[in-house]
Amino acid sequence: MAYISRTVAIVGFGRSGTTWLSDIVSKASGQALLFEPWHPEVLEQSKQLAYRTSYSDAETSHLAGFLTNALDKGQPVPWLLRNHLPTAVHEAEAPLTAEIWQQVGILGFKTIRATMMPDWIINNIARRMLFVVRNPLAVVSSIVRRTNFWEYGWPDTYDIFMANTFAGESADIAGVHETLKARPAPTTDLEKVALMWAVTHAVAVPRLERAHVPILYYEDLYRQPFEWARKVLDVLGMEERGILPTYLFTPAMTTMRTLHGKGGLQTASGERVPADFFWRDTLSEDEQATVLRIVDEFGVQLYSAEAARLRATTS
Repeated sequence: MAYISRTVAIVGFGRSGTTWLSDIVSKASGQALLFEPWHPEVLEQSKQLAYRTSYSDAETSHLAGFLTNALDKGQPVPWLLRNHLPTAVHEAEAPLTAEIWQQVGILGFKTIRATMMPDWIINNIARRMLFVVRNPLAVVSSIVRRTNFWEYGWPDTYDIFMANTFAGESADIAGVHETLKARPAPTTDLEKVALMWAVTHAVAVPRLERAHVPILYYEDLYRQPFEWARKVLDVLGMEERGILPTYLFTPAMTTMRTLHGKGGLQTASGERVPADFFWRDTLSEDEQATVLRIVDEFGVQLYSAEAARLRATTS
């Protein structure tokens, strides 16, 4: 239990800010957060175990052992250090990677592939956990703009996601499954991504609430990076850690193209930038309406219809 208690997990849907947040926590702690241990670059059984909502006893024993071993540096796969390397993973020099494994402590991990199992993560691997949520319009827009996002290719990842999500017998996801079966099959990539976001949060949010896992909203961190980074560290039991500007605005991974913060959603003169800043040049009004309609079908009430601010849920 001591091992579980000191391990940190940063979890959220893809393109929601998990890498940025794990970067901040890593820098503040002086330790590494492993990058995507459910990814096929790391986990041989990734296709079977990613995006699940439940595990059998045998799967739990295998995966918990695998993750514990990774956190103990027993899986020195370069991909796990992706957020801490000065070059792309495939370009990293073996001696440098080995030196990082030897010299740097491991605090925990971040993942976008185990988003619907917060209770399992808490019970088996990481007591300190934070879930990141970002507006679905911003998420869908970001993914639509990226052709190389999906680990198994596209639409294969969608098919694997749907098969794995509903592979178990968890009673609390029956309603989500019925909603999915009752609606028309998606015909566009945009609908498929929106469905993945909606299903993920329809399953995850009630479980997060029952497990008392705090939710961080990407928009809050973006608008007030110092204030919310401080709150994150406090929640994770790192009250004594300080924050520097580079923690917030300069990514450790040099292959990241996004420099976060820079004053948040406002112009250089201090004027507020509209909330649709992240998707207005990517999604048409009809596409925005489609995404919000799908989210509403699954009863995910994290944001208002205007996509400006959360309506309810944990803090």
